[in-house]
Amino acid sequence: MSKITHVKNFVGIYSIVFAVLGFVALIIDKTHEPIIHILLTLFFILGVIVHVPFLLKIHLVSMIVMGFLHGSLLIMSIIVMFHDCLTGLFGFGLFILPLVFSIVYFVMYSNDKKKQKNLLVAALDSNNTKESNTLTDELNALLASKNRGEITEEEYLAKKKDLIGY
Repeated sequence: MSKITHVKNFVGIYSIVFAVLGFVALIIDKTHEPIIHILLTLFFILGVIVHVPFLLKIHLVSMIVMGFLHGSLLIMSIIVMFHDCLTGLFGFGLFILPLVFSIVYFVMYSNDKKKQKNLLVAALDSNNTKESNTLTDELNALLASKNRGEITEEEYLAKKKDLIGY
C-alpha cells in the first residue's frame, strides 16, 4: 500500500471515528440539533467513501470536502478559544490532525499526478522516436531496393505512399 493510501485511510478512519463518537455523545446528551446530525452523518459517509475501492473516482472529492470541513471546524475552534479556552483547545486538538493529513494528501496527490504525467510524456516521446526511426529505416530500405533495381519507380512510389499514409 502506498503512502498516499495510508494518509487517505487515516483521514477516512478519523472521520468515521469522530462521527461515531459524536453520535454517542448526542445520544448521551439527548441533543437534537439537526445541523450536528447532518455534519456527523456527512463525516461518516465521506469516511466510508474513501475506503470503498469502486468509488475511487470520488475519493479526491471526498478528501476535499473532509479537508474543508476539518478546516472550518478548526477555525471555529480557534474562535471558540476566545470565549471558552478549554473547549476551543479541545476542538483545535480534535481537528488539527485530520486537517494536516488532508493537506499532506493533497500535496502527495499533486506530486503523484505530476510524476504520472512526466512518465506518460516520456513514454510517448520514446514511442514516437521508435516509430519515426522505424519509418525512416523502412523508407531507406525501400529507396535502397529501388536503387539496386529490385523494384520499379512506380512500385517504390506506391510502397512509399503506403508507408507514409497518404
